[in-house]
Amino acid sequence: MSDADVAVRVFRKLESRDIRVLQAIELAMSHYEFVPEDVIPRYAGLNLEETRFRLGRLDKFRL
Repeated sequence: MSDADVAVRVFRKLESRDIRVLQAIELAMSHYEFVPEDVIPRYAGLNLEETRFRLGRLDKFRL
């Protein structure tokens, strides 16, 4: 399976809140070299527990 196939499979498994967390991390990286976990919810508009859950999902996908 090619890298592109793997990327498509992972992308299809992502939910909208997973993408929001990824976008929040990207936005916060303009202010931080390493984005603190407690900052991500402010950018993503999610609570800390939801953010931690989403980070766990993203980690499983190796994102």
